[in-house]
Amino acid sequence: MRIVRWDDEAIRRVKDDPRVLPYGILIWTLANAIPYLIIVFLWANKPSALRPTQLLVSFAAALVLGAILGLIQVGIVHLVAKYFCGGDGRFVQILRPLLLVSFVYVLQAIPVAGTLIAGIAWVCVMVMVFDEVDEMPQLTAFVVSAVAGLGLRLLIGRLF
Repeated sequence: MRIVRWDDEAIRRVKDDPRVLPYGILIWTLANAIPYLIIVFLWANKPSALRPTQLLVSFAAALVLGAILGLIQVGIVHLVAKYFCGGDGRFVQILRPLLLVSFVYVLQAIPVAGTLIAGIAWVCVMVMVFDEVDEMPQLTAFVVSAVAGLGLRLLIGRLF
């Protein structure tokens, strides 16, 4: 929670802790599962019409796609930080704090604007993490994170 409040010390402490990764993956999975289940069961026209197998397969596909998009977005920003801003952090040092704060994805369950609010919260957290780990200027981190995230979402929207 301290990372979401932009606590520099919390980010520095977590980035090199190898025990964080499994907990972060669990938090990320739960944070993405909660909005998915809320949307399926509360907002779907006939949730009882969905067979458990269909629900499980669509949930697994949504998690895999979300993980791929998230890793690509973080990877793009990390590469920009490393090659254009002189960043010296490692990719795993970026992932550890970001996975811990991925509970901001729960905001996706908010009707109408949830995805936008969760996206803004995610970009804001990314700014702080990239500032601390890769020493990337905050404005640059914000612009690159936002553009990478929007670009990926638009690309996926065009493909599917």
